[in-house]
Amino acid sequence: MNNTITWLHHPIVHGARFADTVELHLLSKTILDQLYHMDSAEAGKLHNCRQKKLHRILTYAGEHCPFYTNLFRAMKWNTRDLSGFAELPLLDKKIIRSNYQALVSDRIQFIHAGPFNTGGSTGQPLQFLSCHQMGTVVSAHQRYWFEKMGYQEGDRIAAFSGATLCQQMLENNIYWIARDTPDELPYGSIIYSTRYLNQDTISWYIRSLQESGFSFLLGYPSAISEVARYCLDHQITFPQPIKGVQLTAEMVSDEQIELIRTAFQTHVYGQYGHAEGSIYGHTEADKQEYDCSPFVGFVEVLDAHGRHVGVGEEGEIVVTGFWNFAMPFIRYRTEDLAVYGGTHEGVVHLKRLEGRAQNWVLRSDGARIPLKSIPLGHDLKALKNVDVWQITQDQPGVVKVLVVPLPDFSSDDEREIVKKFKDFASITAVVTPVDSIPLTMSGKRRLLLQNIS
Repeated sequence: MNNTITWLHHPIVHGARFADTVELHLLSKTILDQLYHMDSAEAGKLHNCRQKKLHRILTYAGEHCPFYTNLFRAMKWNTRDLSGFAELPLLDKKIIRSNYQALVSDRIQFIHAGPFNTGGSTGQPLQFLSCHQMGTVVSAHQRYWFEKMGYQEGDRIAAFSGATLCQQMLENNIYWIARDTPDELPYGSIIYSTRYLNQDTISWYIRSLQESGFSFLLGYPSAISEVARYCLDHQITFPQPIKGVQLTAEMVSDEQIELIRTAFQTHVYGQYGHAEGSIYGHTEADKQEYDCSPFVGFVEVLDAHGRHVGVGEEGEIVVTGFWNFAMPFIRYRTEDLAVYGGTHEGVVHLKRLEGRAQNWVLRSDGARIPLKSIPLGHDLKALKNVDVWQITQDQPGVVKVLVVPLPDFSSDDEREIVKKFKDFASITAVVTPVDSIPLTMSGKRRLLLQNIS
């Protein structure tokens, strides 16, 4: 086939024209063509494609966004010279809030865009403008990966996310809702709300899943692993096999992958992205290694001094999105940590996502201890007697551990949790049983609430 359009930047989508349905459909098709031809692309083509997209968004931002116009002028930086890209200052949520209007394109009246919010998983929610091209590109990637996972026409996808339901539905034990758009691809037609999933309601979720005949599950690892554990504990199977599970929006552990894989006898895939739409990563089956698409954004992994880390080293993921012409994000700090695995043909490989930059606890002497260094996974036997739990730190050297206990939770389990924090972090843990633990605004579960700046 003719790949002239496929391997060059899209000829009509420059953010300066109204993105109508025809243009968005053509853009989606173009991105899908690019994805399907990635493996057979000629050497250098993906890299060049990524560089063209980077050059385009930088030029556009410099010409149409006052913040970047002034920045580039002050630095005496020409967007044609990408060699100076790494010298541009990093963008973060605080800068965006302080310079909101200056970051908005002066072509905004010609762009099909609207306000969008992050979920605020770090305690810092962010509102920004998002144009429809960005959503179309991300949706095309989602469609591509479901097809690679084995999706066929007629398959159904059950999504787990933080939908809010009306009181009448809850009173009738209905904890799911249909999407406004009936198509299964790319996000499923039914949303099972994670807000109401607990030991009292989970049997209703299971019954609906069994009756509806879903082929794929999509959504928060915390919710899907909870369903998986219930199925294993009660020897529940589904009349129609689950063909695949895609986990997204939260950090996922090896234990969760194994639990879900075992319960549903299927492969588990990870998807990494964010509301800002500047990165899309995906894993192969049952892996924790992510390949980041060169068609969504430019991905860097930087150390604390802003330098790119080497292969095998950990750093913060910093992204430059290619498609948000309403409000470009250039060298945006995601606050997510990852182990860099190298870049090949424009595809950035992340050996592993390591969580948020805030995922540490503070010892009484001021030392920061990464939460991942404390064995709180399969090594913690107490977790088999805990429904959900959450760690909160308000003062150095002490953490509060809230647990929603299962019937067999005992003082031995409490002592084991306390001992783990003492032995591995020299931190005092105070374990407190509670009836429930609040979710975030987007319906996610946060393992750690770090309240120390």
